[in-house]
Amino acid sequence: MCCWKNAHHLRLKATRQRHRYFSHEAAHLRFFVLALIVLALISQSTFSHASLATKNVITIAVASNFKPTLRNLSNHYQQLNKNQKIVLSSAATGVLFTQIRQGAPFDAFFAADSLRPKLLEKAGLIYPNSRITYAHGQLVLWSREYTGSIHSKNIKQLLQESTQLSIANPKTAPYGLAAQQVLQRLNLWPHPRLVMGHNIAQALQFIQTGNAATGFIAKAQLPFIKRGQTWEIPQAWYQPIEQQAVILKRSQASTATQHFFNFIRSKKAKAIIKQAGYDLPE
Repeated sequence: MCCWKNAHHLRLKATRQRHRYFSHEAAHLRFFVLALIVLALISQSTFSHASLATKNVITIAVASNFKPTLRNLSNHYQQLNKNQKIVLSSAATGVLFTQIRQGAPFDAFFAADSLRPKLLEKAGLIYPNSRITYAHGQLVLWSREYTGSIHSKNIKQLLQESTQLSIANPKTAPYGLAAQQVLQRLNLWPHPRLVMGHNIAQALQFIQTGNAATGFIAKAQLPFIKRGQTWEIPQAWYQPIEQQAVILKRSQASTATQHFFNFIRSKKAKAIIKQAGYDLPE
C-alpha cells in the first residue's frame, strides 16, 4: 500500500511538472507570436512612411551645363508645390548615362544630347512617351586674355596660338564633342595643347583659374565670365546639341516626376530656359 501511494505521488508530481513546462512554453510561444505581429506592424508603417517620403522627393541626374538652369526651374516649381523636394546630381552626360545603366536610383535624366535618352528608351529603361527635348545648346569660344574681337577669319590663328585650350571630354560630354567637331573643321584636331575637363563645368573652371587661356564653353555659362572675349560658334560648324530628358522606369516618384515634366513644358519654364542662353525646341 505504501509503495502504491509513493508511485501515485510520483506520477502526480511528474504530471504537475509537465503542466508547468507546457504552460511555460505556451507563454513563450504567445510572446514570440505577439512580437512578430508588432514587428510586422512597425515594418509596414516604416515602409509606408518611406514610400511616402520617396514620392515627395524627385531625384534628377542632370548634365553639368544645365544644372544652374534646372536649379532655378526647381526653385520656381517648389514654390508652387510646397511639399515637393527636388534633388539634383550633375556630371557629364556620358557619366550619368553609365550610372543609370548600372542601376543608379534616379527618377529622371536631363541629358545634354539626344543619343543617350534614345539608347535608354531602346533598352526599355524609361516610361513610354516620356522623352522630351527641353532645349538646344550653343557652343561659345572664350579667350580669357584676348583683347581683340574674335570672328571666323581669325579663330583658327587664335586657337593655334593658344598656350592651353580647354574643352570638355568629347567621349562623355556633348559640348566636348561639339568642340572636337569645330577643331576638326579647322584642321586643328588633335590640338597639341589640350586641357580636357570631365564635363563642360570643369572646362569653364580651367579657364577661370588660368589653367587654360582659351576654351569652348556653353552659351548658358556666359554669366559666369567677367573678362576676355567670346564668340558664338556658328551652329553649322558642329552637330546640333539637342538636349533631351526622360523619366526612368525605376522611379519611385513617377507621378510627381511627370508633373514636374509638365511644368518644364510650360510657358514660364520655357522663358527661364531661353533667358539662360538656350534655344527652345519648335
